[in-house]
Amino acid sequence: MNLHQLRFVREAVRQNYNLTDAAKALFTSQPGVSKAIIELEEELGVDIFTRHGKRIRGLTEPGRLVLFPSYLYHGTRPFSAGERLSVAFDVS
Repeated sequence: MNLHQLRFVREAVRQNYNLTDAAKALFTSQPGVSKAIIELEEELGVDIFTRHGKRIRGLTEPGRLVLFPSYLYHGTRPFSAGERLSVAFDVS
């Protein structure tokens, strides 16, 4: 996971789940945004967005954790993305 992927997810949400508008706002290409989001989903092993065909419609529960992780902490150290998903959804 890298910051570019997280920025793409955040911007997609800000642009009402429109990847073309997200790409324009980030001065990059729509296929690049789509690819980065798909790679992040594959790396984490979860769907970040709900989809209808090729269109994204909203955030899944794991997507909310990826985008808004600040409320999940373990002691004094924040969970990693994988740890957050494992704890929240009992995924091993």
